[in-house]
Amino acid sequence: MAATNNPMYQKPAAGRTLDTPVTSTVVSVAKEEHLSSEEQKYIASEVKTRPIKFEKFKVGETRSGGLVLAFIAAHKFGKSISAGLLGYFNSKYKQYMPEGTRKMLSTGALPEITRIKVVDTENTWKRDLAHGTMKKLLGPLAADGVIEIVPVSLTRKKEGIDGNKVVNVNDIDIDNERQNFEASVWDTDIDEGTLLILDSMSDYKGTLDDIQSIMFKKTLITSYKQEKGVAADAKSNEALRSQFNQYRNKWWHNTLIKARSYNSWEIITIKLGETDDRFREEKDEKTGVVTMKPKYYKLWCPRTEYRIDNGYTMMDYVNPQTVEMKTVLRWDWGKYEHRSAKPFDRSGEESEQEKSFIDYKQNDRMAGMKLLDDMSPSLLGEVSEAEEKALWGQA
Repeated sequence: MAATNNPMYQKPAAGRTLDTPVTSTVVSVAKEEHLSSEEQKYIASEVKTRPIKFEKFKVGETRSGGLVLAFIAAHKFGKSISAGLLGYFNSKYKQYMPEGTRKMLSTGALPEITRIKVVDTENTWKRDLAHGTMKKLLGPLAADGVIEIVPVSLTRKKEGIDGNKVVNVNDIDIDNERQNFEASVWDTDIDEGTLLILDSMSDYKGTLDDIQSIMFKKTLITSYKQEKGVAADAKSNEALRSQFNQYRNKWWHNTLIKARSYNSWEIITIKLGETDDRFREEKDEKTGVVTMKPKYYKLWCPRTEYRIDNGYTMMDYVNPQTVEMKTVLRWDWGKYEHRSAKPFDRSGEESEQEKSFIDYKQNDRMAGMKLLDDMSPSLLGEVSEAEEKALWGQA
């Protein structure tokens, strides 16, 4: 895959200012004579001619902007439904909202959601909206005609056997799928009133993992040939693999940054992978100390939380005292504070995570509005008299 296939990296030509319209760009790529004719055609017709608008900040201009949230959970825990429930932040449903949420809507503290765009990587939204729990909870929004579903299948790479070799059989397909997903994010008509749901970003990461694997193997083979049949040592290979991880992470973060640039509402869903109990033990060869890997781990790229305002994990939790199991919403991190919980301290004890649980009933169309209500003092900038004194250093 050539880096030029990704329509994301552009900069203004020399001499341009931030408020000068740009109709062409200078693109940093490998020497074009090394590219295929199709790649050169793509650069000439798409990348170099794509118009870019730079906005200069003006004093006095304010844009409220929507929230950027993440819902993290294992398979079939209701990530998609929870994302869709935020769509009820609309004046049509004002009568059902708690006081704090209603105040944010009426004052414009958060933009009213008038459109829901779902980038669906599993092609399940259209079917699920037709029946079952999703129809029951999101039916009124579907009836309003505000839900727009963009199906973008993201399949994993496939291998086949060619003689006595294992070969990739769909390199081009998965790269096209990657570009389709990214194109769905590069949607110029997304405004502040849009709720953009990327469901799921974990599938996008899987595609990026496959592409970087293909790139790594091709680079490794080239390196092997250059060494005249002498394979690079394990340390060199590990350094090369780390380099390709950086490529994947940049693709990932550029997509997140682009989605956020619209100042719209955005929700990404993240899947949890599960470690087989047989492979959870890790033994330090020097000290002999045995530790356990976490049973569940997030399928995302490092430092994703820096691009997301608030993140929540949906999980089954067993109370160690009562042995009672319940489904909970745990607040993992956040730019905006909640009244009823504190962020989960991942460096602390698991038994302390109850302090991070938020009262969240999934079988409730207003569950998302109650989540907003719980952080409304922070979003509205409200402070108590004591907090106001402390802000002036008078506490």
